[in-house]
Amino acid sequence: KLTYYDISLGWNILQGESFFGSKRAYNSAFYLIGGLGSTDFADDNNFTVNFGFGFKFLPTDSIAVRIEARDYLFDTDVNAEDKTLHNMQGTLNIGWFF
Repeated sequence: KLTYYDISLGWNILQGESFFGSKRAYNSAFYLIGGLGSTDFADDNNFTVNFGFGFKFLPTDSIAVRIEARDYLFDTDVNAEDKTLHNMQGTLNIGWFF
């Protein structure tokens, strides 16, 4: 069983518009994200660091699409051997503002 939580901060590094075709422009942002948290794995609670990047764009005023990739790093000794684990996570989010 794997359980984790974190608190992260993000920074929009490329804010503006993305162009798809010659007549379509969408509000968008490329961002970096990182944070600290905890991972509970194999009955062991581990301090965890995460970092990643993402791209968010708004195809309309009420819909947002976000694509993100993160790496969660923590040290463990599951097999009586100390090693650092990398857990990669990819997400696709669609939000609707009402």
